[in-house]
Amino acid sequence: MPSRASGRATYRRWSRRRRTPPLVVLADARTCTEPGRPLTVVDLYDTPGQSTVLPCREVGSMACNLEISNMDFHEFVAVEAVEP
Repeated sequence: MPSRASGRATYRRWSRRRRTPPLVVLADARTCTEPGRPLTVVDLYDTPGQSTVLPCREVGSMACNLEISNMDFHEFVAVEAVEP
């Protein structure tokens, strides 16, 4: 079993490699007035500046999947006429 010290060292190496957070989440007037509390999410990593609007309940899943590189930002971008 690895020691706690080796775990901390691994985390430090990983965190130094991390360039920027993968996204920014913005709340606006629409977030406070519309059902589902839609949030605007802006990509900072794959295609910087690309944005999409997601229901509040989906943003946590998106952040986790981007963080572990399970999915890419473009997979969350809404397709026209399709409900998220």
